[in-house]
Amino acid sequence: MVVSLVMARETEILKTSTKRIYKNGDIIIGGMFPFHSELHRDDESVESGPIVHVCSSLFPEGYRLAEAMIFALEEINNNPDFVPGIKLGYDIRDTCSSVAPSAETAIDFIKSAILGSQLVKAVVGASLSSVSMAVNPIFGTYNIPFVSYGSTSTLLQDRLRYKTFMRTIPSDLSQSLAMIELIRRFGWEWIATIATDDDYGRQGIQMVIEEMEDLGACVAFSRLLQTNATQRIVEEIVTLLTKDPSIKVIATFIHPSEMRVILKEATRQNITDRIWLACEAWSDNPDVAHDMYHQVDGTLGIVLSQGHIPGFAEYLRSVSPFTTEHQNPFLTEMWEKEFECKMPLIHNNGKTPVSPILNPRKVKEEDANNLTPPAIGQQCPFSNGTVTGRIEKINLTCSDDHTENLENLVDDGGGTNSTGPEILSTQYTPPICSDSHTFDQTKSYKGSNYRITYNVYLAVYAIGQALDSIVKCKEPYGRLENGSCPNVTSLQPWQLLKYLRNITFLHGTEGIRYNMEDNEESKGRYEINNWQKARTDGINLVPVGFFDGGAETNKLVLRDYAIRWNDGSTKIPISVCTTPCPLGTRRAILDGRPPCCFECVPCAEGEIANITGAVFCTTCPDGYWSNSDKSNCIEKTLDYIEWTSPSGITLEVLVAIGVTLTLLCSGAFIYHRHTPIIKACNRELSYLMLFYLLCCYVGCLAYLGLPSGILCTIRIANGIAYTGCVAILFVKTQRLVSIFNARLGSSRIRKKLAGLMYQFLTVFTFVFVHVTLVVITHIVAPPIVERNTKISTTKTYVQCTPTSQGLALSRSIYTWILAGVCLFFAFRARKLPNNFNEAKFITFAMFMYFSVWSIYYPVSLWTYGKLKALSQAIVIFVSSTFILVCIFLPKLYIVLLKPEFNTKEVLRQQIRKHSERQSSKADMVAQTDTCVSNAGNDKRNNIVMADKSVELLGGIIAPHAENNLNSEQTVPTKSIALDKYNSDNHSSIVGSPV
Repeated sequence: MVVSLVMARETEILKTSTKRIYKNGDIIIGGMFPFHSELHRDDESVESGPIVHVCSSLFPEGYRLAEAMIFALEEINNNPDFVPGIKLGYDIRDTCSSVAPSAETAIDFIKSAILGSQLVKAVVGASLSSVSMAVNPIFGTYNIPFVSYGSTSTLLQDRLRYKTFMRTIPSDLSQSLAMIELIRRFGWEWIATIATDDDYGRQGIQMVIEEMEDLGACVAFSRLLQTNATQRIVEEIVTLLTKDPSIKVIATFIHPSEMRVILKEATRQNITDRIWLACEAWSDNPDVAHDMYHQVDGTLGIVLSQGHIPGFAEYLRSVSPFTTEHQNPFLTEMWEKEFECKMPLIHNNGKTPVSPILNPRKVKEEDANNLTPPAIGQQCPFSNGTVTGRIEKINLTCSDDHTENLENLVDDGGGTNSTGPEILSTQYTPPICSDSHTFDQTKSYKGSNYRITYNVYLAVYAIGQALDSIVKCKEPYGRLENGSCPNVTSLQPWQLLKYLRNITFLHGTEGIRYNMEDNEESKGRYEINNWQKARTDGINLVPVGFFDGGAETNKLVLRDYAIRWNDGSTKIPISVCTTPCPLGTRRAILDGRPPCCFECVPCAEGEIANITGAVFCTTCPDGYWSNSDKSNCIEKTLDYIEWTSPSGITLEVLVAIGVTLTLLCSGAFIYHRHTPIIKACNRELSYLMLFYLLCCYVGCLAYLGLPSGILCTIRIANGIAYTGCVAILFVKTQRLVSIFNARLGSSRIRKKLAGLMYQFLTVFTFVFVHVTLVVITHIVAPPIVERNTKISTTKTYVQCTPTSQGLALSRSIYTWILAGVCLFFAFRARKLPNNFNEAKFITFAMFMYFSVWSIYYPVSLWTYGKLKALSQAIVIFVSSTFILVCIFLPKLYIVLLKPEFNTKEVLRQQIRKHSERQSSKADMVAQTDTCVSNAGNDKRNNIVMADKSVELLGGIIAPHAENNLNSEQTVPTKSIALDKYNSDNHSSIVGSPV
């Protein structure tokens, strides 16, 4: 069939060429949908008229969105209880997915307001954030509510610039948070990001990057891809993935067309082991990976929550360009494209749609190729005069054997024929569109799982909900000033905006609550799907969980068992720059590298890392320490002297030896208590000293066991016994020096010094002072049990610690002073007769006391716990043992092994020898004197003094010889005094002969 025609724009075609779907009503709702995805400019030379934008690349899904709006409005109109008495109309335009035609539409919507005619009260749209940002300021000028179903950019949250903008889709902030939750859930730390270089991609991926940094994850690289990027740029981006195989996860905020380009290049470079995180723009569009399904196997997609629109699928199946109520230029174009046919160019009062392909300005050859002839056997459309147009020449073959020539048909209002400038001749054989085709055979059809479509549906119902509130408003409960209500017949857009911003309603079979503000506060809800390669060629989008930004806890819920990764397993892939550090180690950041690229260093002593990949080591709490591999805190060993420990057993043995020796000495002294040597050493004070020594030994056991308040008190009181020993030694040495070195004096004073009561009173006085200090310490500043965990890495030192160092030092200083005085007197008595040289042993014992304690105190400053307690117990044991050995063992040696020295005669000989030595010293003094005549007198005086000392000793030993002390006796009287020695008296100044 051959057709040659030139045809002017027909009047009815001119009406449909405005590219809109319109229905009148009491209130008009505008709609902006992407019926096309590309925009071209026609005649940019501006030779035949102004520049015209031509939309191309039909977008089938866009038409379904428009039908969702029409369906929702018709539902509202057919519901007598919802917005009663008001019929809603619509004016739906094509945005061409571009800003320019969308801006023209916005201006056209508000033009009626400028002219004072019908005003669009609200607008549903648009799908792209860039379009919404361009047109909303225009609508905002007239306070027209603009409810978007697909614009997700967070920039639109700026109420100052986009004051009438609202949306039924969550913002990109919610989507970014959902992506971050996935990253957190699977522990991915090394991630690449690819985004479209527009408002959607830049804003969305930037929020992901910021959240990743807060999470501790790192961005391996981040690239923006322009819409028309060159192949070289695409190769450079994908090559980055090839160079770093440790990048296993790629987060995307990218449109489907750009994503397909990336996947093609990844397939060319044979990259198949990566996990893609798909944004909502392509997460439910498997066509993106057509013929490359192996590339997206294992992908996790963030998908808008689907909604159910009752009856919408049945409605779509009824949509056809062959029915009057559905006729519109977009449906006709979509029908021709989907079924590769042409609608007939027949005008019969609207019953048959007219193809909208003719150019408004002229008919070109490319348009003539698209003209649709009548069906075979059908009457030629131009032979009956029903077509009003401007035809130069038509050669039309209506059938195989019938041809009509129509020439010079001119539409000049009067039927005059003339010759026109456009003559076309072409040949084609396209099929005629048939009404046997149905809408569910097109790509626009979708019977369930509506996402963006459902958002359109919600947007219409949100506007309807606001209008219903206005219609049913009762004063004074209105939202306007003073509780007034708007007049619905003269409704102003700003009044509708007021109500629309404050609505909250339940919709859908699930009864989900909707509020416009929720979508601006990251409370969006998304589904998570997993792309799983089918056994046959294809991909399955398997739902595996959801993200609810409005949930208080557990925002992300996943069925991990349902996720299948790109290797076909359920094992979570690892995406890290460096393998996670093992237990007991932590990360150490490398200079010049991201924080996720690190080396592993062991934790310090006392710190642990009990999880794999620890960023920091955790310090063990007090009383705990790290184990050998630094993976766990173990309780420190309590450091004190245990009864069963080697040190405890050693101390117990030493105490047993000391107690045994003390008891043996006590038994020997008691058994030989009537012998001269025992009687001469003051038996009663010796018994008391042995008791104090026994207390010292037993007190050492207080340093065994876990310290407690009672044990600490006993340790303090242990010093009382040692003070008693030192006091007894002091009394002995003081009396010894006083008697042998004293000049002639009052016998009463000398006798008083020799009295037993005086000796005991002196000892108990010294002991009482120490007891007083202990009581004051216990009341004012009692000792505490200290658990020192800071010093040792493996031990907790448990020890008694004084709360007042001053009081503790005062007790020690008191004992030191007493021992010092005792040492002084003992040193003075070092040259007394051998029988009385006990002072020498006292001197040695006191000297060792000072030596031992002088060593202990510096050592105690650097020892803790068991060692400190043990050293203190050893010092007490050694000090007590020196007293026991030096004071008592020499006497036991005489009593048990040398009984021949334990007689009165030996004692007399020792005293006489001492007297003779004193006389010899007097002779030497006399020879050096210049007054020789006085020498004899001095000698006699010295002998008399010696005699008096012996007589004093005898008097001490024999009180009934006291009368001899009152007169000056010669030397022989000494024997008389000593003969009284066998009386039962008490003297501590007589030592043992050695």
